[in-house]
Amino acid sequence: MNDEKLVLFCKEAIQYILDNKSITDKECMAKFGDYYGELVFKELIRLKAGNQVGYGPVERNSNTISLLDYLNCELEKIRQKEKDALLDRQLKKVKIKYTKRAYIISIIAIFLSIASIIISLSKLLRWL
Repeated sequence: MNDEKLVLFCKEAIQYILDNKSITDKECMAKFGDYYGELVFKELIRLKAGNQVGYGPVERNSNTISLLDYLNCELEKIRQKEKDALLDRQLKKVKIKYTKRAYIISIIAIFLSIASIIISLSKLLRWL
């Protein structure tokens, strides 16, 4: 799972299962909307959050409680990825800033070198 919202909705659905012993696809859609409701219900089935017979509701089983810990770990992974991406973007901005600064310094150094060559040549020509 890569969507933080989906993980949070799955946690809420598992808590609903723990409180009410089961959840149907229609309850998921009513609780989380059509799009996320369907995704949450499919994810609950994929994670084996409960027992499901045919197309019926997902009912609580012994695996349901342990899934909360799993989803907490998934949520931490997603948040860590977001932090890493933010730090990576900030690092790229800093690198660009210092690259621009180094470029400007190198151009100034080239102009100073050209000026010193011209001055040296003019002094050499006066000496001759």
